[in-house]
Amino acid sequence: MRGTRNLLWLLPLAVLCAAPLWWPRAAAFLRPRGNFGLAEPATEDQPRTFAMHQVTLSQSRAGVEELEIVARRVTTPQGESHLEMEEVQAVLFDRRKQPTRITGGQASYDSAAQALIIRDHVTVSSTNGYEMTTASLEYQSTARRIATRDAVSIVGPAIAVQGQGLRYDLDSGDFQVDGRVKVNIR
Repeated sequence: MRGTRNLLWLLPLAVLCAAPLWWPRAAAFLRPRGNFGLAEPATEDQPRTFAMHQVTLSQSRAGVEELEIVARRVTTPQGESHLEMEEVQAVLFDRRKQPTRITGGQASYDSAAQALIIRDHVTVSSTNGYEMTTASLEYQSTARRIATRDAVSIVGPAIAVQGQGLRYDLDSGDFQVDGRVKVNIR
């Protein structure tokens, strides 16, 4: 009887001594699978991001409205100073408060540089009857200028202009078409 009781104590001792061999496999088998929708907490070095739908943004200087942007969706993928927008309609106001309307598929606005870049079938319409189309353009808020290096097409009363690149001063209304310019006067 004494030998059997000693063998009974040896069994738990052998299991505990062999634990380093079987414990990792048992723990892996018993670990829950999947993340179950648990989000990891944000750390200090990760930028905060957000998304908004049906947004109107406006910018004014000295109480005078300069820019109004209407977008279907606005996100901040690179931090709060950089906005990405979808289905954009922008209105730029000159010194005489005459609107210049810009539409495009996508846009990004960098508030630090005060630059609005509109892409994807961009159309610019001015109050004096001119309409410009291009692939993308950039509006510099500090200089109040629109510029593009892409192919442009401008259609106005009795004139059609095509070229490669454009610079447009919002306050003076002057524009310069670059590249191989074609002009059709009707």
